[in-house]
Amino acid sequence: MHPHRYTSLLFLGLAIAVTVIFSIASEGLGISDITGENLSHNGSFDTVMQGFLDAYGIPGASLAVSYEGRLILARGYGFSTKSILGKSTPVEPGFRFRIASLSKPITACAIMQLVEEGKISLDSKAASLLGDSFPSNPKDSRLSQITVRHLLEHRGGFDRELSGDPMFLHQPPGPESLKFFLNVRLDFTPGERFAYSNFGYCILGRIIERISQQSYEFFVKEHILGPVGARSFEIGSSIHPKPNEVTYYDISNSPTRKQASPYGGFKLEAMDSHGGWIGTSVDYVRFLNALDGRRKPALLKPDTYASMLSMPEDPTLKDKPTYYAKGFWVRKLSDGGVNVWHTGYFTGTMAFAAKLASGYTIVALFNGLPDDNHKALSEVDKALGTASRSLGKPPPGDLFPKY
Repeated sequence: MHPHRYTSLLFLGLAIAVTVIFSIASEGLGISDITGENLSHNGSFDTVMQGFLDAYGIPGASLAVSYEGRLILARGYGFSTKSILGKSTPVEPGFRFRIASLSKPITACAIMQLVEEGKISLDSKAASLLGDSFPSNPKDSRLSQITVRHLLEHRGGFDRELSGDPMFLHQPPGPESLKFFLNVRLDFTPGERFAYSNFGYCILGRIIERISQQSYEFFVKEHILGPVGARSFEIGSSIHPKPNEVTYYDISNSPTRKQASPYGGFKLEAMDSHGGWIGTSVDYVRFLNALDGRRKPALLKPDTYASMLSMPEDPTLKDKPTYYAKGFWVRKLSDGGVNVWHTGYFTGTMAFAAKLASGYTIVALFNGLPDDNHKALSEVDKALGTASRSLGKPPPGDLFPKY
């Protein structure tokens, strides 16, 4: 997944153009296909989301937007389940979606809480934390150098472009098989460079379990999601939908693209700490706002949150405004603020979340994945950012008590 940009003048014109295009395209989706509420009564977000679904052929989506901790929009667009003979089911704001790699910030927050409590440090070695789940005589001595910091920043030495992604195997790594999957030759020396790694976040999930002596899911619900009221979240199922969960569709039109079925094509349960959660867009906004206390209770102390967003110790990043920190992409702004975001996708699912310096928090979840998902995510990023700027400061009110 690649970084996307916010508030850059270079992209502002493009974002506006995208919004206009979506406005034209939105004629295919009627107002009756929108559910939920919008306190601002500004149609920019609806225009973007309606047009996006039509342009890419995605059946449905959910959008939640807050400003300074107040929920101002909770919407469903299009259809949760399509029916040829009967009546299709519209997406409601309370419907749950797979969030794919939006799971990683949740895992990063759990790790930072353990750091804050002094139970581990960012420089703790994964080998010592994993105990007998770490190979006793590893094939690559560099494995012993991997730290918690390396894993959070995708610098652990695993490069899926070179050696593949074990998390999409028929039998992916789990607590009982982690030692086997760890006993490999690394693709690079830990800390040397960035390479996005689902497996690295799988390891972080196992570290959370070792330190807490609880299952990953239980710990996260107890210490993160429960306290902020994000109770729609749980680890999803590969085959059987959970209550109030949307249906996922393989919408690929490419004859050459290899698509794993949304149901059984990968083991979602094993993806827990890097891509396994399901939940509502509103509850993910709750989580994002609570990270730094934009909405109480704060999940992390100010210094811990600042550490979470700090630039990796990499001299090549010194003059770059955009980098992957610890669970988030970060873009430094000229006024000293930062925008943070993450994206996620696999067959049947696309997700986008951003916490902006302007005070807006935006989460969009989709039940289909376009062929050119990088282009699609970039467009929705820019168009939703433009929509938020068109609102300025929204009127008073808060939809959180309702949703």
